[in-house]
Amino acid sequence: MIIFQKLKGGESINPNPTFNKQELYDGAEKVAGFKVDFRIILDADNNEYDVGAGEAARDNANTKLHHDLGKLLREGKDVLDCLLLNTSDAVEV
Repeated sequence: MIIFQKLKGGESINPNPTFNKQELYDGAEKVAGFKVDFRIILDADNNEYDVGAGEAARDNANTKLHHDLGKLLREGKDVLDCLLLNTSDAVEV
């Protein structure tokens, strides 16, 4: 198994929450997940798995801070959900 870690920056979107939103809003066009400033991705055998997300800003105004915190909490939940979904078959309990 070949494993790489990489960082994607510049308004990147995690594809898994986008797919989930498209299922939720059936028939709607242009449905997408949240845009984050950077994503930390694990690349294992040409499959990408998000393991983290982040925001960066020059000005840390309170309104942007609260907006970004809410967005990152939701994005973090999506990352965790996808990690659990992708690893649940590999781990026996």
